[in-house]
Amino acid sequence: MERDELNERIDLSALDPFADPARRDAFVARVMDSGAFELARRRRSAAGESLWNGGSVFGVMAGWAGPALAAAALALVVSGIALRAARTQPQEAQSGLIEAMALPAPVEQWLSEDRTPSRDDMILTLEGGTGW
Repeated sequence: MERDELNERIDLSALDPFADPARRDAFVARVMDSGAFELARRRRSAAGESLWNGGSVFGVMAGWAGPALAAAALALVVSGIALRAARTQPQEAQSGLIEAMALPAPVEQWLSEDRTPSRDDMILTLEGGTGW
């Protein structure tokens, strides 16, 4: 390219979105329509209605009551199902777990009987040398 071509200014007037007044007015109307809700909210806020549609903290909290109650109900159902599944676990699976842990015989007996060992049971187990 020659030096004169580089120094020439390129005419970008065809890309000007506001060159046509009708196009500019249509654009402004679209922007105003899009922002009408926010402008109305700001007018209400300036007039003294402080929060969303309720106008008070209690109104906002009442709007959240439905979704909060639905979430609480869902949590209740899920926890109920989990508790029922844990309660109906077969005894054979629990005893198999106790055997797999390779505990001393007296400890396995306490766990299978689901009882708390006495002090004498603990002493006998530790002095008996039956594991651990």
